[in-house]
Amino acid sequence: MTDKFDELLKRLPEMAEAVNAFNSTEAQQKALELLAASLGVSGTTNEPVVEKAPRKNNQGKGKSSKASRTPSTPKMLGDLVLNPPGKKSFKDFIAEKAPSSNDEKTLVAVYYMEQELGIKDLTPDHVFTAYKTANWRPPAYPRNQVQVVKSKYAWIDYGNDMKDIKTTYAGQTYVEYDLPKKVADKS
Repeated sequence: MTDKFDELLKRLPEMAEAVNAFNSTEAQQKALELLAASLGVSGTTNEPVVEKAPRKNNQGKGKSSKASRTPSTPKMLGDLVLNPPGKKSFKDFIAEKAPSSNDEKTLVAVYYMEQELGIKDLTPDHVFTAYKTANWRPPAYPRNQVQVVKSKYAWIDYGNDMKDIKTTYAGQTYVEYDLPKKVADKS
């Protein structure tokens, strides 16, 4: 036993250098145990060393390296004119289409700005501004509302960063043919 211990002490500087090459404490502990085991020192395990990937952020608190997941505060677009001269106003358009759910309201807002006004590169702020203009209670998270309408009905679509929201063929057809909803005749 003394020979093994003496051998361990003699090789300790080399072992320390090898162990310190790992970033995580767990990997260092496992490496030390394996090195000691290779010298025949008991009380170690034969499990392989698995080093965890280093964190990508500086805080080390497990935050994603993606953009913040905190919803952004929607903004009113002061330069967005929803009652342009010579065209149907947004308020007249929604009176005609009578959307009832937030999903339909979001679709109608996008449709109006895209098809009636010819606006490209619509954002959740455009949708928020339309809600406020119509005196509708806006969704708590307009970005999420846009995502819901896309995933649930495929009425709208958008590219990266939601900077080009547009209606799909299905959404256009719904606005043009299914709104306002027909009341069933009960006679």
